[in-house]
Amino acid sequence: MGNLKEKILKEEIKMYFVSENKLGIYGKTYEVRDELKNAGAIWNSEKKRLEIDEDKFKEMDNEIIEKVFELREKQRQSGIEHISQLLLSGELKAFLDKDDNYQLYGSVKNITRELNNVGFKFADKNYAIKRDDFDRIFSNEVKEVVNEYNKAQEKEKNETSNEIIYEETEEEVEY
Repeated sequence: MGNLKEKILKEEIKMYFVSENKLGIYGKTYEVRDELKNAGAIWNSEKKRLEIDEDKFKEMDNEIIEKVFELREKQRQSGIEHISQLLLSGELKAFLDKDDNYQLYGSVKNITRELNNVGFKFADKNYAIKRDDFDRIFSNEVKEVVNEYNKAQEKEKNETSNEIIYEETEEEVEY
């Protein structure tokens, strides 16, 4: 695994978790295709990428495994910073739902990988994260801004439900 290890350590080849138990393999893979095949990598023609099962990945050299997790953590931190900026700027909003999850609203099309890396899950047409995870991951500044969104939304909801609707009634007039 000499050339493959070297390319991964030099970040010419990168591996990312693309699902719960699969990693996608990206970069300059052609020169080391035989090594990748021997390691258990297979071509996913539907997704048009090389993939390796997590079990096969765990059998690889420890330095490779450490490098992949190091890059994953860097990406995660970068994702947290980017998502934080989007929440602080108001480009994204996070509202607490009845299941105690924060659901994101706004354009997430270009940040889906970051959302997944940070811990958001896609469900019911929205990305969401458990409140405890959100509180653990994001800074106090982000939490304060998000709490303000939620307080304003709750206040608006209460004001709307408390409005009294007056109906105009016609008085009967005797002739």
